[in-house]
Amino acid sequence: MISIFHADRQAFERLQKMATEDARRGWYLGGSDLSKLDQPRRDEYKNLISQIRPGLIVAVTGPTGGLRFMFSGEGVAIGPGWVKGIEYGPGDYSPDGVFLPDLDKAAGLPPNVYLRQIEPNWFIFYQRDE
Repeated sequence: MISIFHADRQAFERLQKMATEDARRGWYLGGSDLSKLDQPRRDEYKNLISQIRPGLIVAVTGPTGGLRFMFSGEGVAIGPGWVKGIEYGPGDYSPDGVFLPDLDKAAGLPPNVYLRQIEPNWFIFYQRDE
């Protein structure tokens, strides 16, 4: 996950900036109809998301401007009941969950949200729901 973030950092940062701008106008990435944006903006979202990983799900995490980039599919899935990805939080944002120095043994942890900071305002998260 860290290597994905570093390899596509510019795309992650551009998506974060766009989502913040559009949220100020009342449109939320992952929570609103993409067709409500003009075609060039839709195309930019689609291109950036597919550049990182086809099928990447991006959603606003709340009114603070946080974003979750959720990964699924071959090579990233841990098993049923797990979601993992990269989370962005603006300013002094502190995501809810348990901070760990590494997430190498996340599959053996009890249900919760586990986080590892990778850069200021950027985190890897693993969430187990069952």
